[in-house]
Amino acid sequence: MILSNSKNFHSVEALNQFVLDLLLQTINDNPKASILLSGGSTPKQIYSSFGSLPQQSKLCTFIASEERRVPVADPLSNEGMIRKYLNTYDQDQILSLHDLSLPSKLNEIASHDLAILGMGTDGHFASIFPFMSNLDEAIDSTDPVIRVDSGYPEVPRITLSLNEILKSKKMVLLITGQEKVDLLKTKRDNASSLPIDALIEKADNLEILIVE
Repeated sequence: MILSNSKNFHSVEALNQFVLDLLLQTINDNPKASILLSGGSTPKQIYSSFGSLPQQSKLCTFIASEERRVPVADPLSNEGMIRKYLNTYDQDQILSLHDLSLPSKLNEIASHDLAILGMGTDGHFASIFPFMSNLDEAIDSTDPVIRVDSGYPEVPRITLSLNEILKSKKMVLLITGQEKVDLLKTKRDNASSLPIDALIEKADNLEILIVE
């Protein structure tokens, strides 16, 4: 795969600062911004740095792109991690994937201003995994929220659908490590395609941020 819309950084710290600046610029441009935040370990330092700054807006909204179906207090919870680091923001500014009314709330949002995404070494993004039983639903459905009940991974999850993520005006995909870079550059046919291939194919406003 040719990574045409990519930017290389010499260190993780430089990438983190770029994304931090992007977060601040997004809210500066639109104090009512809707921002999708990736779970996982890669963006933790970005969220920590962002949350340690004075609150930028009381009107913006943050939404995790994925969540494990565990209590928010559980260490495995992405929402819990986001709430921990963004603790200068009001709790109601962080929408919960556990909220059964979230799909209707998302349907009222015409577009998201920014999506910060990560990728696993198996080619998944959000909680859209290669071997999940309802992969086609997560990729093709117009429903904004998808439950991951069976198949890989074993931990039940909730994820935003690809179509909901594609509502974002700007998306950045954080790629750290040679293994992930090599996976992105690997040529795959349709039979062996991965979820990340669908994202890159369908997104026309995605920038891939790389530290090899």
